[in-house]
Amino acid sequence: MKTLIIAPHPDDELLGCFSKILHHGDILTVVYISSGKPDEILIREKSVIDIMDSLEIIPVRQIFLRKDDSFVEDEQQLIKDIQKLIDKEKPDEILFSHEEFCHSLHDQIYNVMFKIRTDAILITYTVYGYWSFGKFLGEVMNKFTVPFGWLFGYHPRFENKPYMTYNFTKEEAEKKLKALQQYREVMGEPTKRIIKYKEENFRYV
Repeated sequence: MKTLIIAPHPDDELLGCFSKILHHGDILTVVYISSGKPDEILIREKSVIDIMDSLEIIPVRQIFLRKDDSFVEDEQQLIKDIQKLIDKEKPDEILFSHEEFCHSLHDQIYNVMFKIRTDAILITYTVYGYWSFGKFLGEVMNKFTVPFGWLFGYHPRFENKPYMTYNFTKEEAEKKLKALQQYREVMGEPTKRIIKYKEENFRYV
């Protein structure tokens, strides 16, 4: 099994699909679309490389495209770059960020992935969490009337597509917490507010 994770930025893969990193198939490749602002690039890339080493994730390839931090203006080139990587890696499954209306690059990647040609299984993961108020209302509305669900964030692509929840063991939750703390410490960001995740949510598309 070849697994390809597309992360908008370094640490998004830790936030959204840490369980898949721990339990990937034979080959794991992580593609980072942006490495942040120009003065952050080297430190952010080194940080996630060191984290993978500390977790002893083998084998893993980490590819950094170094696109714009908030939104990629040349979307056609982004599509070409992702398509080229997918054609080369030939993954069996691709995980990418779900549209959550919280960060423009995350949402852009979500929409771009539907323009990619691939036979791989497509799975979305959450960085901010599916159950924002808008998403919750969207799901509730969909139970009653599909045509109006989109007003609250429901997307028709997800009709009859179930959520998949991975529940962490105590040891796995500790590993994820330490990985996030390690990243934040290197970036000089506060670590006290990092929560201990008990689960991760995915969806097939």
